This record gives sequence, structure tokens and C-alpha cells, in this order.
Amino acid sequence: MRHDQSGRRVAEVWGPGARALAGAGVTAAAAARVLLLLGRQYWKSGQKTLADRHVQDAIALLETLPPSRELAMAYSARAQLAMTGDHVEETLEFGQRATRSRGTVRGPRRAGRTPSTTSALLC
Repeated sequence: MRHDQSGRRVAEVWGPGARALAGAGVTAAAAARVLLLLGRQYWKSGQKTLADRHVQDAIALLETLPPSRELAMAYSARAQLAMTGDHVEETLEFGQRATRSRGTVRGPRRAGRTPSTTSALLC
């Protein structure tokens, strides 16, 4: 059985949707990307509960790893879901987490791209 950096069994940390990926040797970061993509698709099809669950599972996975751009993006996705549900406090909380996470990760920023979370924070 694979373990994450904190020593926990990966299958215990990952949500039910990602356990099959763990058995296939997929990393936590890759599984989180899949969960975020699924969350986006569920949101597009109007299935907010499933979207919330997949994004939350992605965040749980990524929080077991060192800070990353992916974690900031997962927080941003969570903020966006909260914003579409008119949950102002949750939107602000996860938007701020996204901003703080992005600030701890070094790397090039894409020119001309502004995270939608920034827009949510300014409303």
C-alpha cells in the first residue's frame, strides 16, 4: 500500500472516487486533478452536491502534500462553488486560502490571466 508524505495510507486519505486510482499507482496530485475535473463537470451538469464532494476530496488530498499551485487552484474552485451558492463567508475563506497558497508557491504566473477568485473577493 502506498503512503503519502505524512505517512498515512493513501487509500485512507483519498475519497472513495480516488481509491481506484491509488490502486493503479496514480499519485495524489494526479488523483486530485482528476477529482477537480470531475467536480467541474458535475457542476456544469447541475449536480452541485457531487461537485462539492469531489472538490473537497481534491483539497483533502492536496493538503497532505507540500503547498502547490494545484492546492491554490483547488481552493479557488471551492471558492467558486461557494460563490455560485451565495455562501459569502465560505467564498471569502477559500478565496483567501487560494491567495495565500498561491503566494507561498514560486513559479511563473500566466500573463493576462487573473484568478476568478480575485473577482469574487472584490464583489
